[in-house]
Amino acid sequence: MEYVRSAGPKGSEDMEIREVVYAVMVRRLKEHLEAPRGMVPRIYAPASEVELSDLGQFCEQPLEVSYRNFLATTNGMDYFESDLSAFSSGDWPDSVRVVEACEFAATLRDIGILQDVGLPQNAELFPVAFDDDSTIGIFMIDVEGVGERFWMVGNGDSIFFTKFSEILSYFLDPLAGAFRSAV
Repeated sequence: MEYVRSAGPKGSEDMEIREVVYAVMVRRLKEHLEAPRGMVPRIYAPASEVELSDLGQFCEQPLEVSYRNFLATTNGMDYFESDLSAFSSGDWPDSVRVVEACEFAATLRDIGILQDVGLPQNAELFPVAFDDDSTIGIFMIDVEGVGERFWMVGNGDSIFFTKFSEILSYFLDPLAGAFRSAV
């Protein structure tokens, strides 16, 4: 089965995220069945409205629409790409992976990477996904004058995304979008 994205009704972020989650899971399960590597992709039950509201208050920035819809579809996703997993609302505030992702963000800040890519030093980096090797993080950002809401950084790469669904789509086809490495 090949992934074909339908346009859907205008403003249909919920349908878009469901289609992208489905496509990612099909691809990852197919990869796993063809060459098992131990890490099985996994999705979870949807986050409740209370969990989404609590997470929005905790992160102190508005949840981007497709990210909110992602959590309302599957509250987290393990191994959506190799060893990269998206956090659930329940991972906050003190799961080991979230703590490690926050430490990674602090390191990025300390070595001046934020300024190198055009973000202010005080930009809030809210981790939404992290890899098992602690070398790649995806952060939700909300910086005035910057249209992108997510930043993927690590292993020498820096890519900004406008919405969460673009991140998942990027791993389906990295050449399908035009993304900036700095803002």
